[in-house]
Amino acid sequence: MTIFSLGLLRELSIVIALKLCALFLLWWLFVRDSTVAVDTQSVTDHFNTVEQRSHP
Repeated sequence: MTIFSLGLLRELSIVIALKLCALFLLWWLFVRDSTVAVDTQSVTDHFNTVEQRSHP
């Protein structure tokens, strides 16, 4: 590899590492504590409704 290739590789590695850190930080701040409450009856009702719509 040439000097140019090594410099480019180092720079790209740094940029990718920074982007991964930013992505993890955004997840940690906004998504980590999010939960979805799932009720078995509501899921059953939803699937039954979708099934009825698909069969005329």
